[in-house]
Amino acid sequence: MNILEFVEKILKDNTTTQHILSLGKISETEIEKLRESTGLDLENYERIIDNFAIKHTLNKHGHEGVEKLRGQIAITKKDFASIPQIVENPDIIETGEKNRRGADLIKYTKNSTEKIIYVEEVRKGRKQLALQTLYKQKSR
Repeated sequence: MNILEFVEKILKDNTTTQHILSLGKISETEIEKLRESTGLDLENYERIIDNFAIKHTLNKHGHEGVEKLRGQIAITKKDFASIPQIVENPDIIETGEKNRRGADLIKYTKNSTEKIIYVEEVRKGRKQLALQTLYKQKSR
């Protein structure tokens, strides 16, 4: 199942059970890039997205009027398909922030006609990098 099919399935499903789509193991090249830029050792980690993060992203960043007031651009279902390109070839990688549970966050920024920011949570016990949120801003 590809990312867009997964997002479509999640939006039709009102379950409270977690559904996960694996985007695969982190490549050796990416492990090295992340080690250099974040100091994190992510050997044998898998990148995932789940239904909760997809719904969070669309609920918090998917409304055109609200995002415009923030100076941002609304996320659409199709934006999720860009995740592999964002993480494989980001313009900026940042770390240092933690989420409410205390997990490290990695923020990837990709600039093109708009700036898209992908934030993922480092789940050390499960060796997963999981979608936290995704949002877009106007390029400056």
